[in-house]
Amino acid sequence: MTTPSDGGFLNTIKEKTGINPLILIAGVLGALAVVFLGHSQQYITAVVGILFPSYMSLKAIETKDGDDDKQWCTYWVIFFLFELAELFFGYILHFLPFFFLIKLVIIVWLFFPTTNGATFIYEAFLSKLFSKYETHIDSTINDVKNQAREGVDKAKKLVGKS
Repeated sequence: MTTPSDGGFLNTIKEKTGINPLILIAGVLGALAVVFLGHSQQYITAVVGILFPSYMSLKAIETKDGDDDKQWCTYWVIFFLFELAELFFGYILHFLPFFFLIKLVIIVWLFFPTTNGATFIYEAFLSKLFSKYETHIDSTINDVKNQAREGVDKAKKLVGKS
């Protein structure tokens, strides 16, 4: 087992990201400090949650290995759900002390190469919910698609008559 003292932690980050781990860690710590001080909190959390994961997603697309594709796709699904929850409950959440600091820590935990929190959340919660309701969701999507197709056909007929 590797420990941070033998460089294993830093080597793991370097292997999984291809980025100097000290730069990555310094960036995360810098973002945490800025958010803790209360400056540009919303922008910093958005940049951290989007910039690095986007870069890693682009790298994953270019690799032949599908594991990193799955990891980053999972991240984006969990990140979207997290942002959606904030959209609906943000008014209340923003009253919590250190909300953006907590949010930033969660976002980093979701994507950080040694934690893969998004995969944890997906496997622990979302995959069970998805498999339980997948048939119902697919049926609803098909119903909506069929209704939209019928609406488009009716609109085409109406436009063709005029």
